[in-house]
Amino acid sequence: MTRPLYLTASIMLSVFITALLCGCGAINNNTPYTDTEYAMGTIINHTIYSDLSTGRKLSESITDSLDFLEKKYLSWRINGSVISSVNNTAYTQSPVALDDRAADYFNKVLELAAKSNGAFDPAIGKIIDLWGFYDNKPHLPDASLINALLPKCSYENIKYTNSGTSSYVTLAPDIKLDFGAVGKGIGCDEAYQILNSSESQVSGAVISVGGSVLVYGSRPDNRPWNIAVTNPAKDTGDEYLGILNIKDTPVFISTSGDYEKYFEKDGVRYHHIINPETGYPADSGLTSVTVICGNGLISDGLSTACFILGIKDSLPVLKEYNAEAVFVSSDKKVTVTDGIKDKFTIKASEYTME
Repeated sequence: MTRPLYLTASIMLSVFITALLCGCGAINNNTPYTDTEYAMGTIINHTIYSDLSTGRKLSESITDSLDFLEKKYLSWRINGSVISSVNNTAYTQSPVALDDRAADYFNKVLELAAKSNGAFDPAIGKIIDLWGFYDNKPHLPDASLINALLPKCSYENIKYTNSGTSSYVTLAPDIKLDFGAVGKGIGCDEAYQILNSSESQVSGAVISVGGSVLVYGSRPDNRPWNIAVTNPAKDTGDEYLGILNIKDTPVFISTSGDYEKYFEKDGVRYHHIINPETGYPADSGLTSVTVICGNGLISDGLSTACFILGIKDSLPVLKEYNAEAVFVSSDKKVTVTDGIKDKFTIKASEYTME
């Protein structure tokens, strides 16, 4: 018997500020502008240290920009978006011209796919569709359907051409692009550009876009930002796995976990993070991976890739991007990379540090 899709809270990382903020930063305002909006199919939380009028304008600008990103570039559901337009040409194999922004996304996405040996693969949209997670009809697909698509659904069947002055992308038949694994990270990159363009009007901010977070600038008291990582086993009573202390910014943080979307059938649990090599949910012994690095798209895509690869095989890929990670295994052991070993503290009592 299939149990219904279970959705955890959209925000997998959240700001965790435990003390009253005091003192003065670049902006003489210790009370942040906070707001919660909805865009890109998820909840957007804004915490912006500025005067309230500026904070409100920046919050609105970020939300509007994310809505534009989804409709113009990233959604495979919305006709006229770049991804939708490319997908619609898969059978005709007609090249689609890309503007500079879209070309940058394709450059980064295809490089990440190659460096992760296909653990992150934007070309498995049709395999993901077979599982029904995003139609709220999760089910176990027929193995023959998965096996028929596996040889075709690969990033290596995406032809991307960049001549220096223009860029084009062409898909092989049966390819469907899905940038969902990097969309929230791209949203954080966009938020960074907006905050950074405001120059001295903002002293610090934390913007969360679903499971991805941007930490920008500094707190008014110059203490580290405290960012809480969600406990994959929240039913144990501890909401947070642990706390990341962030001092050097900007930094981008993304989490992928098997507890976000899943269903059970005949006593077997199936989650939504699909291994492109098998066409089935990844089975690396991990329940969540949090990645910290200097780019939102990369942090988002890497969290998916590392979840699929497992700890050992993730380390070379993380090194390629100067990224750090928190790995949580199914036996409740936590492993952190060297660069953040002094910046992460476990809070949930049932976990131990490796």
